[in-house]
Order: sequence, then structure tokens, then C-alpha cells
Amino acid sequence: MKKILLMGLLLVAVSTHAALRNSCIRYQKDHFFYHRGEEMNVIDVDLEWPEYVDGFQVKNLQAYLAGMLFGAKGEFDGFTNCYAAFLRRFGTPVTQQFKTIPDDRKFCYVEVNLKEKGHLANRYISYELSYRCIPERLSTQKGDTVRHYITYDLQQQRVLRMKDLIRTQRLENGYYGADMLLEVARNASIAFDDDMVGVTFLDGYLADGDLCFDMLYMTEEESVPFTTHLSTKNYRSLLTKETRGLLEKEAAPGPVAAVRKDSLWQGAPIYNKVDKAPEFRGGAEGLARFLKANVIYPAEVAARKVGGTVLVGFVIAKTGEVGNVKVISPVDPALDREAVRVVKLMPKWAPGELKGERVATTLELPFNFRLN
Repeated sequence: MKKILLMGLLLVAVSTHAALRNSCIRYQKDHFFYHRGEEMNVIDVDLEWPEYVDGFQVKNLQAYLAGMLFGAKGEFDGFTNCYAAFLRRFGTPVTQQFKTIPDDRKFCYVEVNLKEKGHLANRYISYELSYRCIPERLSTQKGDTVRHYITYDLQQQRVLRMKDLIRTQRLENGYYGADMLLEVARNASIAFDDDMVGVTFLDGYLADGDLCFDMLYMTEEESVPFTTHLSTKNYRSLLTKETRGLLEKEAAPGPVAAVRKDSLWQGAPIYNKVDKAPEFRGGAEGLARFLKANVIYPAEVAARKVGGTVLVGFVIAKTGEVGNVKVISPVDPALDREAVRVVKLMPKWAPGELKGERVATTLELPFNFRLN
């Protein structure tokens, strides 16, 4: 498999890149060690957080995600405030050595994940979300586990679950007979065998023009989870009226003018125009070598023959670190993640300067993924 990867570095203020900047997905990944008195809280966060999608301000989606992942209630108050309030529940960061060994019984382990699963421009974006809080015996944190898929209707600004997407009674009463089972088996992530006594649909979402499902493969001895997908064209009669409208009605883009850029990062101003631009160590040639050595064309994307230009925005801090990484022109979740992964791998840059002072500066880097 051959690949061509074109890349360039552009300051936001002077960029002429052709990609449409009508989306913004924040990639937030953190590992925290917090304490509240003698209680210890280990928190791992990995989010692909939607700020704008196809020009739409997705406030209903954000409010839903904040409620499910952060326990937020009421009107959504912005990601930064909501995230900070969530972390305060677990106390404050550990900043010094303990005088005594912490009590294992007072630990709590928290995992928060949000992963994009599918996106059809101007129509929908789908996510897998999960939250796990596992307290040990003497922790006062409340244990909880949440995991499910959602598809967000961009035109109607509605969160849809599987029951909203498909006519579930047609699955329950065997409406499609053996034909559906054969397609489920053909597209399954596991091989079906003669020991199967049944399958169960657990959850689902829209992606790549398909209905995608988590399912259980059942034998007399065990139940094995697997994934599969069904074509929305072949099984149009399975779709609800709302889903058919979502996929088939005219879908205009959102008001692109609503998309705004951050003005602050970590409490400090971010500049678009500077006297001296940030520079990768080794200059443009060094950056090209770094990208060539590190970018990988995901095999799953190559199999689907998907390509395009992913535009990543990020900040070079006064100290040269790369941060605040966001995809502002997405192509495919797997390609977007690969571009973000590589940007986050970058070593320190020489920071930008304004009036002789080092300042935080916004940059954009396009990754053009193409297969020969």
C-alpha cells in the first residue's frame, strides 16, 4: 500500500488553506491524581469533544454529554467551566510527596471517554460515550458505570438512541427472517458457528451510511459480544420515519459565521499575528522529516479507500510545548485521530514572539491523506 502525505504549516492569520473551517473537535486527554483529605482519586480522561460541527453550535449535544460524562445539570456552561466543576468533585491535584503511604481502601478510579464513531456532513455525528467510577471500600465517591452510543441529528439538534433510529419491534418479531441474520453474520467481527442458538441487538448508531450495532452471539454455554453493520439502503424499512428524514431530506450546512476561535489558553492570551512565528526545531525540513517518520495511514481507513485533508489547529505555548489540539476540518474519525496523535508527539518548538516577548501562538497544520 502506497501513501502520499502532503503537509504544510500556516499561521492562522495568513492561512489560505482551502479546507472549510466549519467544525471544531477538541481532543482532551488527561491523567490526574487528586486527593480529598485522605481519599485518593485517579482520573483518566480521553475526549473527542464537539465544539462546532458543520457550522452548527451543538449546545443540546454538549449539554447531554456534560450530563452523562460529568454529571452536570442545568444549562451547559461551556466545556472549560463544566470540566473544572467535574474535577473539583475529586478534590485538588496531588503536588507533593506523602509522609505516609495512602490507604488503598480510600482510592477511587475514574475513566471518562468520548469517541466519535461516524459523521455525515450536515446530517449527523455519532459517538460512543462511557463513564466509570470505581471506588474502593472506604472511598466516599459514588460508583457508577455508563456506556452507550448516540447519534446527533444536526438539522433538528436532537440526541437519538437506537430506539429512535430503528423500528425495534421488527427485530423482536423476526420480520426480516434469515436474510438479516445472514447479513449480520457476513459483516460480523467474529465468525458464526453451528453452536449458535441466537443473537441479540444491544445498541446501535449511524456511521458510513450503515446502521452499526453491538450484539451478543449466544450459545448454550456463553454469550459473546461482537459488532456488525447493516446497510441503511438495504434495510430502509427498518428505519424510523425520523431516521429516513435525517438521511434523505435536504440538509443545509450550519451558520459558519458562528464558529469562533479561542482567545485564551491556560489563562494566557493566544495570538494569531506575531512578529516572529514559532519554528519547529530544524525548520521546515525538520518538520517534514518528523511527519514522514511518524504519520501512519490507518489500515482500516485504507480498506475503505477514504482520504482527504485533515486540518489541525493547535497552540505553541510560551515555553514551546504543543497544546490545545483541535481538528477544525475533519475527514474521518480514524484519520482525524492519526493527525492529532502526530501533533501531540511533537517536541518543543521555538515559541512565537511579539515585541520581543515570547507568547502563545495559534498554528494550523494540514495533513493531506491520499492513496495511490
